[in-house]
Amino acid sequence: MLRNLSELIEEINSKVERYSGNELELSEQFKVAIENKLKSNENIKFNKYTSTYTNANGQRQFFANQFFYLATLGVELQRELNKYKGIILKGLSDIPSNQARETMTDEWRKGNNINALRAKLSQIIESDLELEKVVQFATDYSSWSGAKNIARNDFNQSPIRSLLKVIAESTSPMLSKIIDLYDEDDKLLVLAHENFDGQVIQTGYAETNLETEFKEWLKVKGLKRDDYAQWIKTIQNKRAKLLPEKPKVNLYNDPSSLIDNTIDWFGFVETGFDRDSSGYKTTLRSYLEFLNHKNSPENLESEFKEWSSKQLKNNGDPYAQGAMNTYAQAIKSFAPKFPDLNLGEFNVFTINKASEIENLRAKVLNSPLYAELNKQAGNNGAIKNGLVKYQQFLESRFQEKLSHDPELKEFHSTGINRIYFGAPGTGKSYGIRKFIESQIGTSYDENAENDFVFRTTLHPEFSYHDFVGQVMPVVDESGKIEYTFKPQIFTDALDFALKNPSRLVFLILEEMSRANVAGVFGDLFQLLDRDEQTAQSEYSINNDNIALKVFGDKNKKIFLPGNLYLIGTVNTSDQNVFVMDTAFKRRFEFEYISPAPSAKQNGIPINNFQFRLGDYHLNWIDFYQALNTFIVDKAGLSEDKQLGQFFVKFRDNDEAHNLNQLSGKLLLYLWEDINDKIYGSGNAKLFKKSIKSFSTAYDMIGKKQNVFNTDLMNQFDVNLYDEDSDVVGE
Repeated sequence: MLRNLSELIEEINSKVERYSGNELELSEQFKVAIENKLKSNENIKFNKYTSTYTNANGQRQFFANQFFYLATLGVELQRELNKYKGIILKGLSDIPSNQARETMTDEWRKGNNINALRAKLSQIIESDLELEKVVQFATDYSSWSGAKNIARNDFNQSPIRSLLKVIAESTSPMLSKIIDLYDEDDKLLVLAHENFDGQVIQTGYAETNLETEFKEWLKVKGLKRDDYAQWIKTIQNKRAKLLPEKPKVNLYNDPSSLIDNTIDWFGFVETGFDRDSSGYKTTLRSYLEFLNHKNSPENLESEFKEWSSKQLKNNGDPYAQGAMNTYAQAIKSFAPKFPDLNLGEFNVFTINKASEIENLRAKVLNSPLYAELNKQAGNNGAIKNGLVKYQQFLESRFQEKLSHDPELKEFHSTGINRIYFGAPGTGKSYGIRKFIESQIGTSYDENAENDFVFRTTLHPEFSYHDFVGQVMPVVDESGKIEYTFKPQIFTDALDFALKNPSRLVFLILEEMSRANVAGVFGDLFQLLDRDEQTAQSEYSINNDNIALKVFGDKNKKIFLPGNLYLIGTVNTSDQNVFVMDTAFKRRFEFEYISPAPSAKQNGIPINNFQFRLGDYHLNWIDFYQALNTFIVDKAGLSEDKQLGQFFVKFRDNDEAHNLNQLSGKLLLYLWEDINDKIYGSGNAKLFKKSIKSFSTAYDMIGKKQNVFNTDLMNQFDVNLYDEDSDVVGE
C-alpha cells in the first residue's frame, strides 16, 4: 500500500524539527558496515564526531556524523517516492525512450493529458484511492516538494534535501550517498537506528509554574516529598533517551500527555526502571491526583472566587464581593434554564479552556430565552457578565502557566523566526515585503523611513560585535576616556520592541549564508526557541551589556518578545556560503521562493523586457524560464543554479541600461557559474562552440547577436537555427 506523501513528509518533518543537532558518535560495528559498503577505490575515515570521505578521484568531503542520522529520516521518503515512480514507469513501459518519458511526464505536470494518465494507471492499479495518490504525485509536485521531472534519476533529491533542511546539494553530496546506502541495505539501516538509539536528543518545552504548584500541593497533602517533583523530570528524560522515536514531553508543560496516555507512561516506568520502579509509579500517581484536583470543578470554582476578589473596576475601585458571588452562582446554576441548549445538569466549572467559554457565551446570548431570563433577574446581566469574568479568569490562568514573568503578557504573540531561501533573483526581499504587509495590515514601502523595521546585510566579515554591539572608548569633554557599550542592530531592534509592546517589529537579515551565523548570534542562539503560545523566547539569558541598554539593569535576563520578528534570506547558489548547522536551522521556519514568476500587476508579470538575439525575438520572463529548464534538464545542474524573475532588474524606456544588464550581470553569471560548471558526456553546453571567450560573447550580446546554442534556443518558436547542438564529450 502506498503511503500518503503529505502525511509522511509531515511525520518526518516533526522528527527533523525536534532534533536538537547534538553531536553523535558511531559504533565500531556501524563503521565497519559503512566501510564494507564502499567501493574499493573509495575511503572513509571516522573521527569522534565527524567523518572524512574520499572518492575515487581523491576528492575529499568533511562532514558531521549528524548526516548518518539525518539519512535514516531521508531514506523513508526516498523509498516511498521510488515506489510511486516505479508505478509511473510501469505505466510507461511501452515508451522506450527516456526523453519521450520526460516529455510525457512534463505534460502531466503542466496539467495536460490527465485522462490519458488515469487510463494508463487504471490498468495496473485496482484501488481508486491508490490511483488518485499516484495521479497527484504525477501532476502536483508541490504535494511532495518536488522540483525535477519524475522521469529523472535524481528527481527525489530536492524534496529530501528540503525536508532535512539542507540548503545546497553541492555542500552535502555525502548525505545523498548515505541515504542510497541505507536504501540498498536494510541491515545497515537497522544498525544505524541501533547506533543512534539513546544518542539523539530531541528538544522539549519550557517549564511552567506547574512544578511549583505540585510542590505546594504535596506539602498541603502532608507528603514531604520534594523528590517527587524532581522524579517527574527523571521519568520524562529517561523516557526520551530510551524511546527516542516518541516525542519528548515536558510533563510540567504538557500534562495532557500523561492524562491521555496513562497506561503508556506507567508501562514505560515498569520496564524502564526495573526493580526501582515503585517509587516512580507512586510519583506518577501523585502527579495525576494533583492534576485531577487542579482541574476539578470544586477547585476551579474556588480559584475563580479568589481571583474575582482581587479584580478592580476601570476606575481602580474593587468590585463588591457580593456582585462577584452573584456572578459565580449565576454561571454555576444557569444551565437548566436553557433547555434549548440541551446542557442538562451542566456545571460550567467543568470547563477549563477560555475558548470553550467564549463559544458557550455566544450560544447563551443568542438563545431566544436569554432576554426574558435576564429581565426576570432584574436585568443585572449576571449570566453574561459572569461568563465574561470566568473567561478572563481562564485566560489569565493560562497566561500564568505559560510564563514565569507576568510582564511578558503585554506583547503581541505572533513573532516568528523565518528564512526565505531560493535561487538568485527569485524575489526573496519582495516576499518579505508582502509578508510584512500581511502582518501590519497596510502597505509597506521598504525605501521609506520605517522605525519598526531594522535591516542589515550579512557578509563574511560580519561578526557578533557588528550584530549586537561592543564596548568602545569614548573621550568626554574633559579629555577623560570612558568605555561605553555601543549597540548595533540587534540590540536596537530588541530595545525598540521591548519599549513598544503593542507594535510589530521586524529585524531583517539579508544574505545570512554569507556569514558565520553561529558566530554572529553567539549566546543569542539560546533565545531562538520560541513558545508556541506567546512567541517569546522559551529561555532567557544573561547579557550585561544588552540588559543595561534595554532594561537599565544589567542583572535582568534578556529574551525575544513576541512582537519581534527575525526574518532572513539565503541565496542557495552562493558558492562561498557558511553552512548553517542543523541546530541553528531547526529554530527557523524555511519559506522556499520558487523561480517561477510570481510578481504581477493586473495579472501581467512585472520586470519583463523585450529584446532581440539574432533572429530570436524574446522577452525576459520566457527567456529566464527557458534558461532554468536548460540548467536542470540539459546541463544536468542543480536547481540551485537557476535564476529568478528579478535576477536582473530592468527599467522602463531605458534600452541601453537593460541591454547592459543582459551583457553584463546575466552573461557573466551564465559564463562563470553555469557554462563552466557543466561536465560529463551528454550534458549540453550553454554557448555556441565557436565562442571561446567571454569577451566575444559580451561583444555579440551588445550587437544583439545570438550567443546560445540550439539546446536552449529551440525552446522558442523560431524556425531559424544557426548551429547544431553542442554536447560535452562529442
